[in-house]
Amino acid sequence: MGEVAKTNRLDKIKRIVAGKDELLTALFRRTYQTLSPVAKRIFLTLSSWRTVIPQLALESVMWRPENERMDVENAIEELRKSSLIEVSTSEEDDSVFLGVPLAASIFGHSEYDISPEKISINIDKELLMEFGAGKQSDIKNGFGPRIERKFKSFSRKVASGTSVKLIMY
Repeated sequence: MGEVAKTNRLDKIKRIVAGKDELLTALFRRTYQTLSPVAKRIFLTLSSWRTVIPQLALESVMWRPENERMDVENAIEELRKSSLIEVSTSEEDDSVFLGVPLAASIFGHSEYDISPEKISINIDKELLMEFGAGKQSDIKNGFGPRIERKFKSFSRKVASGTSVKLIMY
């Protein structure tokens, strides 16, 4: 439809649909390249671990002292408007959860693999993993169970003598 609007002519559908995999990748790449650096970092972080993440957990990880200051909220809105993430709200406690649709996640994972920020993104991902994996169906339970997992992970590390940092803002 975009091609028809740009050229003001109707071509055969086969010409437009041919190479749809390449077309989808090109569309993702074009959208990705227009993102702000913070939105790219968040998208790659979310794509590196395909799960539903509480927005509050993501914000706490992105705002930790080791990272430069980021406008996470605007980056999330930028990703939502670009249809690169899905935003859902829990009925239990109104907490917001973020996920990456499958097609976007596949593209994002390929960008993550070649990203110069891969080491920092891996640290972000490891910290997010302490909140536990989540599925779309877990959103209804809210943020409570995820924060409990985070503190259980923290307690296990303290008990085992592992060096820990508690991220809470």
